[in-house]
Amino acid sequence: EAFAKLEAFCTGSGRAATLGCNVQTISWTHSVGDQENFKLMNTYIREVMDGRESESFRLVDFFNLGAGMPEEVVNGHGSQMLNLWVWQVMLGAMCPVELASEGSYVTWVGDLCSGTDADFTNCPRYYPACLDGPRCEHWECMNSVPCQMEASEPPALSAFNVYACDEPKVAEWANVSSAFALDACYNARGNRIRVWCEQDREWVLPAAFVTAAVALLGCLKAKEACSRKVDASKQAPEKAEAKTPAEKQKQEHEEQAIRIEMPPAQAESACSSSPASLVHKKMPALLGQTGPPESTGRPEKTPAYPVKGASVAVASPKDGAPANGDAGAVAVAVDQAAPEEEAMPKAEPVAKVADVAKDGAKKFQAAGNKFPLGLARFLASTHIVVGHLYAKPGVTSGEYVFGWGFTWVPWFFMLSGFVLFSAHLKKPKQEGMLEYVMRRSVTIYPLYAFSVLVSFALKKSMGALTTDVPTLIAQSFLLQAWNPQWTEQALQMHCWFLSCMVVYWFFFKPLARCFKDLSLRGTAALMFFFFFLPWLMVIVPAAMGEDIDWYKVRGTKTDQVFDFGITMLKFHPLCYAHVFMLGMLLAKLRLLLDIKAKAVGPVDSWRNPFRLAIQFVAPLGYLALILVFSVSDGVSPSVWGYKLTARLSVLLPFQAMVLFGLAGLPSLPLPVLGWAFQKLDFLEKYSYAVYVFQFICYSLWPATGEVILPLFLVFCVSIAVIMAILVQKHVQNWWG
Repeated sequence: EAFAKLEAFCTGSGRAATLGCNVQTISWTHSVGDQENFKLMNTYIREVMDGRESESFRLVDFFNLGAGMPEEVVNGHGSQMLNLWVWQVMLGAMCPVELASEGSYVTWVGDLCSGTDADFTNCPRYYPACLDGPRCEHWECMNSVPCQMEASEPPALSAFNVYACDEPKVAEWANVSSAFALDACYNARGNRIRVWCEQDREWVLPAAFVTAAVALLGCLKAKEACSRKVDASKQAPEKAEAKTPAEKQKQEHEEQAIRIEMPPAQAESACSSSPASLVHKKMPALLGQTGPPESTGRPEKTPAYPVKGASVAVASPKDGAPANGDAGAVAVAVDQAAPEEEAMPKAEPVAKVADVAKDGAKKFQAAGNKFPLGLARFLASTHIVVGHLYAKPGVTSGEYVFGWGFTWVPWFFMLSGFVLFSAHLKKPKQEGMLEYVMRRSVTIYPLYAFSVLVSFALKKSMGALTTDVPTLIAQSFLLQAWNPQWTEQALQMHCWFLSCMVVYWFFFKPLARCFKDLSLRGTAALMFFFFFLPWLMVIVPAAMGEDIDWYKVRGTKTDQVFDFGITMLKFHPLCYAHVFMLGMLLAKLRLLLDIKAKAVGPVDSWRNPFRLAIQFVAPLGYLALILVFSVSDGVSPSVWGYKLTARLSVLLPFQAMVLFGLAGLPSLPLPVLGWAFQKLDFLEKYSYAVYVFQFICYSLWPATGEVILPLFLVFCVSIAVIMAILVQKHVQNWWG
């Protein structure tokens, strides 16, 4: 009804028909939640305008205009540059053509025209005077300094003496050189944002770097094979020279398991001259026989070397053999030692230990502390990369699941605490706190430092370096997470979590002393407390009548105490310490439950309830996370405190289930999912590099707008493989 009245007012004989009317879509914003709402509302606007549009009743799509200039939107408000473009579109449709300026090129005059200049140092009349008011906002600062949009003649391209609006000459010039072409390599201010721009060449980088990565892996495998052959050829003569024949024979007997499968009546004649004859003579006593062994008519010989001991295991009969006492298969392991002056007679083993395992008691490989987490790490890193792309407007297809990638960053804190404390509980190592940090840092710092140098070089070459010297110094020592101003300005900003990690490693030893003697009840109580802690960010605002996303109404910069606190919640080490400690408690819980599992019954039996239950832990954890990440109909992300509270790990229970369920219990066989995951454990070597180099990969990507996601991920992984081989491996060897 409203649009019908508006159409009558703006068209035909309506009062506004001469100049016409503009109906606009809602402006673009960075907020993911607002974007979804705006897209829905804009869809209704377009549907109503469909069939009504005319020269005097126009639809202006401000949402897509803003999406094309995302850097010009600050805290949901457009910069003067964006707003002037909006007015240019609106007035250009209303005003008579003879009133248009003669120039066809835009010049911006002012110190705060662009959103990239939104800093309180650029608006001295607004800041610090705003501190006396209710708030200080960067978008208000941005609009407090006048900016003019002026029309002028385009600059001459001196190499050809043509103007940008001279179409015939521009076409001729473009065929000769594109050196001065304005394309997607530049943002609205003319700053270069891409190292290389080829919109239709996205396949080139993945193809080139995959080829390089495969070649490097091939060379590495060939080098390792050659090294093994050389080492084997060097060690063979040394072993031959170092051992006497008696020592060789002694070693062979110590490593052999002799299986005797014959009736006792024939055993003496078959084995009387071998060391096994002694074992056979002792066999009746070992097996419980009371009668004397059958005589062979030959005098007994006493061996010239003593028998240290023997272990006996009765194996099951082979298929087709009589299952009676006279023909039972007996496996005997003999531990003997011969003096150097007398050579030991060599016995011919019937079967080795592997055969005993095959025909007798079943063998299994316990889970132990070799965790099958390589694929899980890789999937988490990849989801984080996709989530960061999702946060960039127009870069991905906007799938709901992409927006949850950030929740995996704290999971790596928990994983670190779990793995380190598991190793510590098994075999504590005596070393100081600083020594421990330095030893652990070799796994993260080389690749991080190299990525910072690459990022610095790229930004410097494109004139986009805004990081100040104090921040560069701080992040060189992994201190950026302690000061929110450093965190937001740092190169490789997403590596803030490394700054937290070294803190947790520093306090690992004291924490280990606190947790190592916890009981099952104490461990469970502390875990429940840490699981509950992030939910305070949901419960407290609700109790106070605040919105669940209360933090969004404030700025995200660091010029106010409130904003400073929000940024601390996002990045500060103190805010994620509970996640690391939860990982340590998970390791302790694993050990305590393992003791109970061994007490219940055979650990390799499916009748053991612990073995059966552990199969479902990781699958259920993944299922719960997939539902949270993918089901958006009827379920608001605010249920999980999206985005700040989810960042602080309200999803920890599900992520802990993934970690615990894949690792299994030490004495039990690996869970089925963990067994499957361990086949791809080699991906663990590259998951960290994928995370570290993701934004460098994006700055090298040749196309703007929506990326071909599979190609981009292949490119990232190939870069990660190359960096892991050429940088991490060599620097880590040098460091360690």
